[in-house]
Amino acid sequence: MSRIKTPPNPHELLPILRTHEGSEGKFFRRWQERIYSILDMYGVVNALTEAEPVADAAQATKNFWLQANKVCRHTILSTLSNELFDIYSVYKEAKTIWELLILKHSAEDAGKQKFVVGNYYRWEMTDDKDIKSQINEYQRLLEELKAEKINLPDEKKEIDRLVTSCRGNVSWREGSSE
Repeated sequence: MSRIKTPPNPHELLPILRTHEGSEGKFFRRWQERIYSILDMYGVVNALTEAEPVADAAQATKNFWLQANKVCRHTILSTLSNELFDIYSVYKEAKTIWELLILKHSAEDAGKQKFVVGNYYRWEMTDDKDIKSQINEYQRLLEELKAEKINLPDEKKEIDRLVTSCRGNVSWREGSSE
């Protein structure tokens, strides 16, 4: 007796994806990479970069794109928060949704980068705080710059700035003689 093959269950094709807070926050790049990797693994990632084929394209090409677009769109939308789902579900092409999400987060990244750089350049040593906590705070600012992929123009100059701040700090000089 031959068995009739049934189409695979869509829930078995892609791993379970839950809504990620990263799709609308500071973890967007991580979320983006995960979604891209999953779609690439299943061979449909082209729908994120290619528009719908023109009318005179081969039927097989059109069919493949339609299926790829469907999988990409569903995967992206199913991982968005309800608020973002409501905004992006009106778009029928995965490419459009993908590009709009990147644009949205690129603008947010630029704002965050300005904030991080501003915090870094406003930072200074004070006498009213423990030297170790201030060094830790400075290190955290450097890590935030790294996380945003912001390189200091002259790291030696910035190290000199820190050392100069330490030398001018009265509590640091007093603490060093203990």
